[in-house]
Amino acid sequence: MQASKLINDVHLHLQWIDIISKVKINNLSLDQFIQAFQNNKEAFKEFPFNTSVLINLVQRMHPPKNAKESPFITFVRWNHTLNLDPTLFFEQFHSIFSHGVKNQWYETKDIAELFTRIKSQDQLFGQYFYNYSSNVNTDDLWDMFLHLSKIDAIDKVVQKHLIPTIIERTVSVNATAFQRHAKLAKNSLGEIKPDYQSHFINLFEKIFDACILKWITNRQYLYQLTRNEYIDLLQAGLQLSSTDLLERRSCLFLIPMNANKFIEIDHHEINNVTNNDQNIDHELNNAINNDQNIAREIHNFIENGKEIVHEILRLQSKCSLYRELLSDSIVRCFVPLVDVYRAFQAVDRQQYEFPLTKPNIDNIVALPKPKNLDIVNTKSKQEFFDQFIKQINEWFNWFDQFIDIFQPIIDWLKAHNVTGSSQLLIDLLRIRDDPKMTLIEMRSIIAGTLKSLQPFKDLARLCQLFNCIIPFQILDQGSLDYRNNTVNFLTELKRFQPNNKLVIEAYKTREHSISIDDRQQVQWSLVSGNYPCNITVEFRSYGADNRYIQLFQKENVAINKYVLHGQFETQRGGQLIIIIDNQANPYPITIWYRIKSGSLSTCHLFHGIFDIYFNKYYGQSSENLGEEDLSRLLDEVFDFINKLLNGDLSLRAMTELRAVFYDKNINIRDEVKKLFISSSNEKNYKSFNMLANLVQGQKNQPIEREIEQVCEWLQVYQYYSHTNVIIQCIEKFDLLPSDNQEEKIVHLKRLSGNENCSLKDITQAYRILQECFRALTHQHLQLIKIVVECSNVIEMMKKADLYSEQGRLRFQELRDNLTTQFQLQELNNMILNSWIITYALIEPFVDKAKSLDDFVERVSQIKNLEGSSLNHIKGTLLLQVVLSIDTAVDR
Repeated sequence: MQASKLINDVHLHLQWIDIISKVKINNLSLDQFIQAFQNNKEAFKEFPFNTSVLINLVQRMHPPKNAKESPFITFVRWNHTLNLDPTLFFEQFHSIFSHGVKNQWYETKDIAELFTRIKSQDQLFGQYFYNYSSNVNTDDLWDMFLHLSKIDAIDKVVQKHLIPTIIERTVSVNATAFQRHAKLAKNSLGEIKPDYQSHFINLFEKIFDACILKWITNRQYLYQLTRNEYIDLLQAGLQLSSTDLLERRSCLFLIPMNANKFIEIDHHEINNVTNNDQNIDHELNNAINNDQNIAREIHNFIENGKEIVHEILRLQSKCSLYRELLSDSIVRCFVPLVDVYRAFQAVDRQQYEFPLTKPNIDNIVALPKPKNLDIVNTKSKQEFFDQFIKQINEWFNWFDQFIDIFQPIIDWLKAHNVTGSSQLLIDLLRIRDDPKMTLIEMRSIIAGTLKSLQPFKDLARLCQLFNCIIPFQILDQGSLDYRNNTVNFLTELKRFQPNNKLVIEAYKTREHSISIDDRQQVQWSLVSGNYPCNITVEFRSYGADNRYIQLFQKENVAINKYVLHGQFETQRGGQLIIIIDNQANPYPITIWYRIKSGSLSTCHLFHGIFDIYFNKYYGQSSENLGEEDLSRLLDEVFDFINKLLNGDLSLRAMTELRAVFYDKNINIRDEVKKLFISSSNEKNYKSFNMLANLVQGQKNQPIEREIEQVCEWLQVYQYYSHTNVIIQCIEKFDLLPSDNQEEKIVHLKRLSGNENCSLKDITQAYRILQECFRALTHQHLQLIKIVVECSNVIEMMKKADLYSEQGRLRFQELRDNLTTQFQLQELNNMILNSWIITYALIEPFVDKAKSLDDFVERVSQIKNLEGSSLNHIKGTLLLQVVLSIDTAVDR
């Protein structure tokens, strides 16, 4: 290896992988091999022993099955000894793991230890668990479930992969096997830590209920059980339960089947007694006594059912139960047994009234305001109960939309220390997250929120500025990009997001879900590496109703030729679900996907103006403000915004606003449109419908003309706010020829603000700014600002000389080599991608321009600028890679 270093051709230098792949290693364990390497590591200093080498050795010299130490602990120890990253090792080890599970190399406890180690990484854990579950039987899966429960190792990631797999596998086995698993789970409860038992019970409930409710449609499965097995199964379901019996539909289905079993068995026992025993009375009594416990349990079950109905009528039940009662439920069987009229006599009737709302709230929430609950017409119990449940769910639907709209407003009140808003926000979040929340509690929280919002006169305007009125909207349902083929998109996707790949086997369908946070704008893209396919894209929002929205559905989509794009906005988080149907294709298909998501846009100008006024009046000592204080402040802010839209402000009045234009990446047209749409005065078109049409993109000529006029004013003001940093950029990086004495540069340097100039006159007063910078967008201005702030990055890239003709070739070679080398190294690949993006962004700031116009033209040629792209320049990780590349180039 050292001799090979003397050869000038780098491609002929030997690496560890070259040697060990061609050499047989006999009579030496891998432990001994690594120890020998460590003893002589100084001799191999220039020949690093990397993860790929270790993987190759493990594949050939895997620790024996009877080793004292867990093999996975051994692997981690070896990685630490060799100063390697265990995570990178396990990213490449999964195929060996799959082979080992199949050949029973590992014990359950050792695999559980591995799962515990990698469970913080969803994708990696999912891959390992899939490999494990594909190579073991259902008994092994249950053993793993119980073992992980005993060591308290089932978090959200483990649960996400483990529970659906156990359910899928269990429903395919016979009921006798499931009864055995359920009994084993019940007996294992005592071995689980007390703090974790409730979590274990919840998980078991999911499995138990799913299996029973699946089998109940085909009862031949359950009829396989003997009487004792039935009792064991029912007891397991009842004992491992965190909810009331009436909410366990699975157990309720078992009770009548259990009774039928008793009848069948009892007749059989009676026949035996009649034929074989003279003491008939004695034997009959024994048979009857054996079932008294079940009779007592059924009696308690009926009494509990009646009490549940009373709680429902008193609004004291969990909100989830009211939603479940929209469909068939055994609870309805107990309604005739309850005196509905008497149930309402001892309660506060005011709680059945819908919370008081004002017209401004009613206009913002798109749903019709629900009526008070009717508790008078109770003659027909069943009809009354049905109507009662329907009305309550109408309340829920209105409450859900109300929360989606006003939670951001309450969050904003909390950020400005408004009294009581912090607890109010906690309560609103509880409504969405707390499964034990009762209807009475929910109504009280909504009423409190409504009271907190009462002082604000311009709520609709405020909600428009926060972009929180529309719960969900599809911006692009899904369309093929016929302008570009898939090659460039696929190349970029493989480089920057190599893990965003789905392989769908022949004659199979695959579903893949991606988590989406609250208040997001989401762009999704799909492309195929080989074949067209049938595609369905859905969004399922989080919440009690788990609402499904179909975004796209089409057969034989040509995503092997063109990229499929879609876009939507959602107030509430959920799951974006991609379903690929490959059932008609005899070949596997590979799908690549890209998900771009960002927070819903709000109005930067509004927030900037509000902060100016807030700091003016309250500064940093704003404690325990009232809603009235903030409402009065908003009146002044909206008055300022109205003057801004009319052009009646002087530049002096806008002095503090200059920092907002400079610090925020402001899209002038978007900001002005939001301000117009939110405006509530007569001049700015009070008709909400007219403004709503503008939101949807429909043209309205008078409004469009006013928007264009204000955009022109503010665009000039944005250039005005960035003039100094543009000149600083040119001088700092010496971008113009030294003998350049352009009149424009001289004029810009001498440009002084006429603070008495009004906004509506700014276009005429500062025409030169339009002439010089018209080609630059707000993103280009932000790029210039960031480049000045990160000048060390520019200097390093200049020193590396990567933009000359030879430098570009070196860059391409370096990019391709590092892309291959970092293919399975997530962190390094992320750093490399930042560097590649930055290389393209900063090119205009490295070489000299011929003139100011030439410089502006070169900057304006940079396309697809986004906030996330600009952040790559800022990243400290980028500096590390630039330094390393700079060193590599010097060598």
